[in-house]
Amino acid sequence: MVYNVVLSIILSSLAMSQSTLEYASGMGPGKQVSGTSGEYSRYRSVFIRPPTDDDRSHSLTIANKVRCDVCEEILKELLPKAQSLAHIDDILDVLESPIDEDTLKKSTDPQVNRINLSRTGCNKHFKDSLLARGFHAGPCEDKVQGNGNEDVTDICLKKGTPKTEAQMEVYNRDYDALYYACEATIGRYGDDIAEYLANHNHHHHQQQRTGHVELGPTIRAVCRDVGKCNMHRRRPRKQPRDMSAMTETLHEDL
Repeated sequence: MVYNVVLSIILSSLAMSQSTLEYASGMGPGKQVSGTSGEYSRYRSVFIRPPTDDDRSHSLTIANKVRCDVCEEILKELLPKAQSLAHIDDILDVLESPIDEDTLKKSTDPQVNRINLSRTGCNKHFKDSLLARGFHAGPCEDKVQGNGNEDVTDICLKKGTPKTEAQMEVYNRDYDALYYACEATIGRYGDDIAEYLANHNHHHHQQQRTGHVELGPTIRAVCRDVGKCNMHRRRPRKQPRDMSAMTETLHEDL
């Protein structure tokens, strides 16, 4: 009898000590949460729990590894859409992708309206130019370890299955890494990138649209030399206690 009681106490203690994934208060499978931090200007919903500081730190770390590839792929997709690569304003039009609020469809869901109004610049590009085309961050093919573990230092931009609009509207910290990689390059140095490209292409026919192949070497150069995608920046020794108010500017320190 005493043995059974002791055994029951031990088993109960072990069960309580195990770390399990628990839903936040009031949450359950399939339910959504909302908020006002930066992520909610990019996603319609967040499942299970709001983004944490660890999630944001993960996104920033991954962004640091793929920002050159992200910069190149976005420019490859955007620049052929420019009216002219010889005019700064034409290049800025595709980089900034301003929204025409007069033609924007209104929704009864305020969160949908918030996202639609924010879907410009990198908020738009990381979805339309990357996720919707199947790009994602993952282990580099030649660096995948045999035990299935991935080293965050060996992350590459990879091509896979395109994401649906519904998938892109749900927060994912790996998705957000692509956003921060865009912001650290095209978002931060967009004006300089446009000026460089316009000067470089001034000798071409001003109204001629240039293809991906011809733009390739120029894009690689502008992402590195102007977008500073491969510039090594020392990361802060430790993250601030509350990153939710600071993450939108932390990409500048990538």
